[in-house]
This record gives sequence, structure tokens and C-alpha cells, in this order.
Amino acid sequence: MASTENIRKRAAVSWRSLLAGIAGVLIISIAAPFNDLVLKNSAMVGGALPVAAMFLFCVLVIVINGPLSRFRPGWALQTNELAIVLSMMLVGCALPTRGLMQMWPASLVGIGQHSLVHPDDQAVFALLKLPNWFWPTGSLDRGPTDILFSWFTGGAPSNATSSQWMEIIRGWIRPVLGWGVFFVGMATAIIGLSTIVARQWIENERLTFPLCTVQLAVVEAPAPGKWLNETLRSRTFLCGAGLIAGIRILQALSTYFPRDVPAIPMSYDLRTLFESPPFSYLDEWMTSQTIYPFVTAITFFIAARISFSLWCCVVLSQIPNLIMGPMQMTMAPHRSEINLGALIAYALMILYSGRHTYLGTVKSMIFKSSSKHTGASQINRAAGYFSLFGVLLSVGWLTLLRMPVFLAILLVGSLLLIWIVMANVVARSGLIVANTLATPHEWFSHAFTNPGGLTAVNAGDVRTQFFAQLIGGLWAYNTDHLSVYTTHSLKVCHEAAPNAGRKLFFALAISLGIGFFASLSSNLWCQYHFPFTLDHSHTSPLNDEILNGQPNWVMDHTTQTMKLGSNIGRQPGSSWPWVGTSAVATGAAAFCQLRYSAWPLHPIGLLMMYSYPMRRIWFSVFLGWFIKTILLKLGGARTYHRSTGFFLGIVFGEIMMAALLGILGAAIVWAGGDFQVIPTLPTSQF
Repeated sequence: MASTENIRKRAAVSWRSLLAGIAGVLIISIAAPFNDLVLKNSAMVGGALPVAAMFLFCVLVIVINGPLSRFRPGWALQTNELAIVLSMMLVGCALPTRGLMQMWPASLVGIGQHSLVHPDDQAVFALLKLPNWFWPTGSLDRGPTDILFSWFTGGAPSNATSSQWMEIIRGWIRPVLGWGVFFVGMATAIIGLSTIVARQWIENERLTFPLCTVQLAVVEAPAPGKWLNETLRSRTFLCGAGLIAGIRILQALSTYFPRDVPAIPMSYDLRTLFESPPFSYLDEWMTSQTIYPFVTAITFFIAARISFSLWCCVVLSQIPNLIMGPMQMTMAPHRSEINLGALIAYALMILYSGRHTYLGTVKSMIFKSSSKHTGASQINRAAGYFSLFGVLLSVGWLTLLRMPVFLAILLVGSLLLIWIVMANVVARSGLIVANTLATPHEWFSHAFTNPGGLTAVNAGDVRTQFFAQLIGGLWAYNTDHLSVYTTHSLKVCHEAAPNAGRKLFFALAISLGIGFFASLSSNLWCQYHFPFTLDHSHTSPLNDEILNGQPNWVMDHTTQTMKLGSNIGRQPGSSWPWVGTSAVATGAAAFCQLRYSAWPLHPIGLLMMYSYPMRRIWFSVFLGWFIKTILLKLGGARTYHRSTGFFLGIVFGEIMMAALLGILGAAIVWAGGDFQVIPTLPTSQF
């Protein structure tokens, strides 16, 4: 039996941790598309704390590593190795569904289907002059009727031959190789930037990373001879997990046997109480909410000022409705512009807070002969080079497709900015779903078009709109941020595997590479084998939301630009006042929270108040803030720390039950039954 000292000295990135991480990534990448597309079940991958990754990791810890630790401690994975496994699984979750694969293949096929019924699209494609590797069919001249497209939306016939399947495989190799250059560039840039900002947030700003509190609780290996670590075997943890498991089991029984098991109310609807003006002008999400214990429990680990700001700003955002509603006015059309102003101000706050680190990184990249480049500065310097390489590769790919250089830089830069800001939001707030209304999808459509203006067509303008809407749309309202997973992985390894070193990035690169091909294969297999979903709705085709949504927007907007003309740099006059006012308000809140410790509102509340996630979870956040405040007021810090195990139990109980209910749905379908989706977590962006 290995000694305890030898066990502790094991390398974090060992062959065992790599194999376990790869196995987890493969399972997630293969199973998630089937669960989301075919079963239409509760998302197993989605948000900052993906169910699939946490569930598989819990299975590893409890079912495999637990017995080894109890009976063969020398064989068990240790804390640093477990941290690597979890990091690989988290990063692997950035691809299978909303992160990329649910959007990208369907967008290419959907554009082909759109061109079948809209002849004007052919004029757009003639102007764009896209290369053959851009489409799986090589060209859209035969695209909509080709089996690569028609079978994608209608399913392959039972008598499909092996040569036809090989044609489909060869067809998708083209865009994989062509688009793969762009994806590699974006992934390299975001991992490099995430590394730089993560070190700043962890070591200098000391952000709380609330979700890492949850992750580190299960990463900690048990003492030799013990099955579970101290947290997982505590009574308060088991009580929290047991309570939420009981609630979800009763909900499942009530869904399948409504006559025998009463439903447990987990929502409220007060719309009938607010039918009279001015309260009738309140947004629907204020008077009707579902309570998510998962969100409430995570809020327990968030700084009080952050959680207060999140729900309070949502409530304050309704004041204009009460004032403007009776005058038949609304702020709804300007919410994306308000969000854009808040996003810009928040990004400037991030830059200002870490200005010394970021300037030091730039200097180390320029003055590479300096003798001071040791330790952290070397890592930042390497990450800076990787970021620069990724940006140049992505921009170069777009300019190869004849997109104007400046606008290609703007498109890539705006995507990276959004991802870094959302990573900071999650690092501070622990929101499991974080996105923004202000995406390149909207920026370019509002800021760079002037319908009815010019009559002469500028090919560069048309290309700008096409790529901005297509590529911006791939990640519009994205909830599976690679930046979030990377920064949280670095935080977990900083705490639990400080000896990982550069090998950690090798492990993350393996996760992304394997995850890309596995998740693409799984998505395509689902699309070509199932003409409709297997839930009770039997929706056809699979992924209908993307096939009939995103491509229509891309082509309709690009065609409009070609017909009506565009005027680069000219923006509607009504937009800037909203953007500017929001930026000033958010900047003022940022200044006050940095300057005055008693200032109650954090700018994160202004940034997120109109986002889709906050519409769904603001009341659950309020409950978590309220419970935490009461416990601290009545019982003090001692009571608060004693309660942490209970709320961790609720979080893990929700994760386990969400995964088990998903597995139950798959089993019912396999047996030929009709299953019901039992939503437990707010993982969707809408």
C-alpha cells in the first residue's frame, strides 16, 4: 500500500486523471445531443454548472473513487487529480449543445433550406463568393435537395446505402476543415485571455467564484480509509440532498400519476391581482415566477451586495413601466441598447481593476528579453501570445472570406469581450445562466445598416452583415461559455491542484479536441437518424428552433442589406442616448462600489437586469439573499457556516435528481413508453 506522503506527491496531470477526464468528455459529448435534441429533455449541458459534468464527476467520486479510497487508498485518485478530471469535463461542456454544435450544423443546413424558397438568396451568395468548403454540399446550387440537407431535416430512409452515408461523411469533412481554422482561433484566443484574467481575479481581486465552492466541495478527496470526504458525509449535507430528492421524486410521481399524487407547488402566479393600471404594465416575469431551490441554494454562497443588486435592479427596472405604461409608452425596444451601455461600462471596470496586470502582460510580450519574466509573468506572457495568435487566426479567416479587416476585428473582439464579461459575472455572482442582450447579432444589424439609404450595393457591407449575423448568431445568448468553464477550471486547479503547471492546458486542449469531434458526430447522428423528437410532442424536424430561426434571420437581414443598401458608421440617432445613459449609470455604480464600502448596488445588477436568465430566476435569488440575511442577523457567522452543508446538499441533490430524471426519460423511451419532461433547473437561456 502506498504511503500517505507518496499519495499526496502524485502529479496532478497523471495518465489516470487524463483517461478519466477523456472518458467523461466522451460521455458528455455523445449523450448531451441525444438528450437535448431527440428526447427534448431537461438540458444536461447548459449554464455555468452543467448537470452532466457534475453528475458524472459525482459518480466517479462516490461509486468508483470512494470504494478505492476506503479499501485501496493507493489506487484512489487524489484531490489534485480529481481537479484535473473536473476541469477537463467542464471545458468539454463548451461544445456539445448551445456552446456550438446545436447551432453550427443546423445554421448551415437551415440557410440551404432558406435558399430553396427565397430565390433572392442566390444573388446574395453570388456576391459573397463563398468557397466550396464553407458548405457540406460544396455549393448551394444543389444544396436544399441534396441528401446532406434533406436527410438532415427529415431523417435518412431505412434503405440508405453505405455509399450514401460515406457521401454524408465526406461532405461534412469539408466544413470541419474549413471552419475548424476559425474555431481553433477563437478557442485559442479565449483560453489565453481567460488565463490572464483568471490570475488577476483569483490572486489580486480575490473574487469569490461561488460555483467553485460547490465544485471544490466534491473535488476534495477523502482521507485514506474513508469512502467520502467530510463535506459529503456530513449530516447537514445529507439532509439538504435528501430533502430536495424527496421533492423531485414527488414531482415525478405527480407528473406520471396526477390522480394519486398531489402536485407540489413550486411557482406563483399573481397576474390576476395586478390587472388594474398601473400595475397591469408590469412585465409578466414580475408577477409570475417558478422557484428554483438550486438557484436559491447557490445564492447562499454569493456576497450579499451582489445578490441584493441582482434582484433589486430587476425590481427597479419596473418603475419605468409603471410611469410610461399609462402613457402608452415602453422601454422594451431599447433594452438591448441599455444593456449595451452597461456592458461597455462593465468591461471598462474590468480593465481598470486589472490594469497593472494587463499592462504588465503586454509589456512582457514586447520586451521579451527582460529578466523579470518568471513565474506568473511567464504564464501571462505565454497566454498573451496564444491570445494574439488566436485573434490573428480568426480575423485572418474572416478576411480570407473578404470581410473588411476592421469589421472582422470588431466582430472577433466583441465576441471575446462578451465572453470575458460573462465570465466575470459568473465569477462574482455564481449565476448558473449568464448572457447578454447586446451581442454582435444585434450590434451590426442596428449600428451598421441604414435601410432605405444607399441604393448602390457595397459588397463589403453585405459580407459584413452575413458574417455578423451568422457567426454572431452562433453564440448569441450563449449559455455554455468556454470562458466561464476555463476560468472556473483554473480556480479549481489553483485551489486543489497548484502543481498542475502547463500540463493543465495540455489536458484542456485534449478535452476540446476530443469533444469537438465526438459532439459533432453525435449531433449529426441524431439529426440524420431521427425525423422527429421522441417526447410526447413528436416535433419535426429535430432542432426546429435553430433550423427555422437563426438561418431565416441571417438571410433576411443580408438580403435586405443588399437590396436597400447600408451606410457603415451611421447609427440611428435614438440609440446612442440610451447606450450613453446606461453606460454612465453603470459606470457611476462601479465607481461608488469601488470607492464606498457601504454603497449597496453593484454594477452587475444593472448589467443583468434585462437578461433572459434574470427574468426567470430573480425571485429565487431574492429568496437566497433573504435566507442568508436572516441567518446572519439571528445566528451570526457561526450559524451561517453550519448551514453551508445543508445548501450544498440542495445543490448536489438537484444535480443528481436532474440527471436521474433524464436517465429515467431515456429508459422510458427505450421501453417504448411516452415520457414527460420534468424541468428542475433553469438551464435554457429563454
